[in-house]
Amino acid sequence: MTREQEGVFLAVDESTVPRFVGMNDTGGPVDVWEVRGGRPEDLLE
Repeated sequence: MTREQEGVFLAVDESTVPRFVGMNDTGGPVDVWEVRGGRPEDLLE
């Protein structure tokens, strides 16, 4: 996955959130949401 690819990124825990927020090189706002439930095998890459 490159920095230019659009998408939704899921972090394993709060410690990895800054990495994903830092990928926003536009300087615009970034939404951070908590996701509960679901199964890893249901995710698409």
